[in-house]
Amino acid sequence: MKIALIGQKGIPARSGGIERHVEELSIRLARAGHDVYVYSRKHYTQYQKNKYKGVNLIYLPSLKTKHLDAITHTFFASLDALRRDFDIIHYQGVGPSTLSFIPRLLKRKVKIISTFHCRDQFHQPGHRPHGKAGRGGQHPQGGGGRQKGYCRTVSRGIRPGQPPVLPPCHGPGGDADHPILGLVEPGADPDCR
Repeated sequence: MKIALIGQKGIPARSGGIERHVEELSIRLARAGHDVYVYSRKHYTQYQKNKYKGVNLIYLPSLKTKHLDAITHTFFASLDALRRDFDIIHYQGVGPSTLSFIPRLLKRKVKIISTFHCRDQFHQPGHRPHGKAGRGGQHPQGGGGRQKGYCRTVSRGIRPGQPPVLPPCHGPGGDADHPILGLVEPGADPDCR
């Protein structure tokens, strides 16, 4: 399968849990025989080659500011993904997942997965999203969380709309046969709307 990962800063990881998660996941997928592409920001890593441990790297620009870096890079990556023949596009994080509607609308056959690494609205003390769009996009129940597709969380405590402790949740047939969900830790949530 041809798989894209969007929303992270890049690999190899210099810091950050999301980047380390993406690095491990993408390398494992590549070793399993998948054609894996990770969208990266040039300013994040000094590594400027097109491949890293079997993973294809795509460098795109972004507006390098505190509030626009991630969303502009995700926007450009989402547009770039439209011209490529991906089977799966895997968004990393709640904020980047709000742009998953782009391939959902324009490339209906591609499978979309969103991984929520934290509840962004609780990430920083005193942080309050601005306006209705900010509240919807910064909460797992808004943005990518309500759209059809796969949604996973890295912890049961941050599953959208669910209490902090839950029994394992698996869709029909379980996660083991899914090319990405079968390679990650148990408890991945198919379509956690």
